Amino acid sequence: MLGVVVVLLLIGVMVGISVLASRGSVKVQLGDEEAGPYDARRLAAEIDDRGPFLLPDASPNRSRDVYVQHQGTSPGRGWSAFAARAPGEDDRHCTLQWTGSEFADPCSGTHFPPDGTGLRRYPTRVEKGKVFVVLRARQVIPTAGARG
Repeated sequence: MLGVVVVLLLIGVMVGISVLASRGSVKVQLGDEEAGPYDARRLAAEIDDRGPFLLPDASPNRSRDVYVQHQGTSPGRGWSAFAARAPGEDDRHCTLQWTGSEFADPCSGTHFPPDGTGLRRYPTRVEKGKVFVVLRARQVIPTAGARG
């Protein structure tokens, strides 16, 4: 009996959400707006030592893995973030690999420069020594720089 009540209650909640969503009064927002904060000095040193930082997408579709890159001498400047897979690649097996000087696509053989030219960009900002990556906004940059 208790199980039937729980099922009916869940159905009622689902119907209620769908009615509100159809009226436009519910804002559905999956995932975080931004990643961070990351300590700019520490992350810049880590990237200098090991290469760009891979920020994996924890959402169920896992389609928004992002590389965070730092190029420059000051931890307050020189940050960029871009898609960890080439345009059109959806399979995580095709995540770009850092070679020490560029990114290589293991599926197509295409190479991308260290600044991510040719990949979908995500804005970054530094506030009070902390780095943030804005995940909702996307910028597309020209594909010049990618070579196959």
